Amino acid sequence: MPTPDDTNIFFESDSNNNSFHIEVSTELNKFHDWFAANKLSLNIDKTNYIAFNASRNFNWNNDITMGRDILKQVNTVKFLGVHIDHKLTWCDHISNICNKVARNAGILSKLKHYLPQRILKILYQTLVLPHITYCSIIWSGTRDANLNPLFILQKKAIRQISNAAPRDHTSPLFKNLTLLKVNDIINVNIATFAYKSWNGLLPYAFHNYLISNSNLHHYNTRTVTNAHCYRHNSTIGMLSLRRRTIQSWNSLTENNKSEQSSRSLRIRLNEGIIATY
Repeated sequence: MPTPDDTNIFFESDSNNNSFHIEVSTELNKFHDWFAANKLSLNIDKTNYIAFNASRNFNWNNDITMGRDILKQVNTVKFLGVHIDHKLTWCDHISNICNKVARNAGILSKLKHYLPQRILKILYQTLVLPHITYCSIIWSGTRDANLNPLFILQKKAIRQISNAAPRDHTSPLFKNLTLLKVNDIINVNIATFAYKSWNGLLPYAFHNYLISNSNLHHYNTRTVTNAHCYRHNSTIGMLSLRRRTIQSWNSLTENNKSEQSSRSLRIRLNEGIIATY
């Protein structure tokens, strides 16, 4: 019997809806019946749900059912290689990255005695950098303190490549290797994403991600060509991808905004940042 693979269903409700779990169970039972009618088998042991809520006092004590089975509630779920927690702090995913970076930094520590710096840099770009860059515009929506352990491990890896002492300042090492620090990697990735969104180079869902102030009013202000910045009252809103994308685009110079391609923008930003190290 065929089995549906990696099916995700999303439900949304306000915090005052006390019957939400009943509504969810009702809708899931419709899926259960559809699976049965189409001879699809659902592995209930691999089926779970996560309740997203940013409130510190939020406590979910309701059961979600599908057919005759009660679904397991989890606080973290892995989706396309990204660990998503129920508070959207991204701490679990960053911790997972730190474990991988720490392990690979240890490999660099052993290899530095046998390989030249040029090869060690290539290994860093193979073993460490992909973990930092993958989906970084998503999981970087967290507090700076949560990113600091990753930066410490990145500096450790850079010292291994440069055969530097444990307490040596790393800014000159980053500059010599022409490599970016964690926060700068994230900022460049967000700026590139903003450029693609502004110029309609992303899927249709992101075409109105950035809205020019000129589309909302006709006053000749200094920010008329900037993206409109929406107000947010919550921490999650302030750290959301859309908010950070808008801020990134508005912080770019006019020369950067008028680059011919996202690749040329990335090169220009990389050069400018590394020059400040």
